[in-house]
Amino acid sequence: MTRETEKLVYTVEEVSKLLNCSRNLAYRLCRERKIPGVIFLGSKRMVVSVAAIEKLLEGETKLKED
Repeated sequence: MTRETEKLVYTVEEVSKLLNCSRNLAYRLCRERKIPGVIFLGSKRMVVSVAAIEKLLEGETKLKED
């Protein structure tokens, strides 16, 4: 893939599928900033960095705790 076609962010719904959790849980974890790489676009829209999710899934980072 070239940089122009490479996906740089996931939607929260895509993240929920990757993490095998409910969409509501993924939104809550993003709002609470427990998932690394969350980017807030305005007051309601959120996306998550592909690179951050890849590191999370590879075990290089962990979900943030309180």
